[in-house]
Amino acid sequence: MNPDDFPAPKEGFVITHVLVVADQGRSRDFYRSLLGGQVVLDGDPVIIKVANTWLTLVAGGGPTDDKPGVSLSPPADPSRSSGFINVRVAEDSR
Repeated sequence: MNPDDFPAPKEGFVITHVLVVADQGRSRDFYRSLLGGQVVLDGDPVIIKVANTWLTLVAGGGPTDDKPGVSLSPPADPSRSSGFINVRVAEDSR
């Protein structure tokens, strides 16, 4: 991993979208192949640079020391969502 590619700004800030997914590998492959994402960290979590956005793919889990009342899990019903990312692509980019 090139440290210059990691989403840790030397100044200002970076916004990263955290997605709780059921299958990190399948999600990584989707963002890499369909949107041309660059996999910066391929583990748990998976971190992907997509254009000018960062995606962090996590599997979920129980509470942590800094957030003792929060648990993360992928959506139980794939037809319901509590958040989304809207990607608009220029028509001539197809």
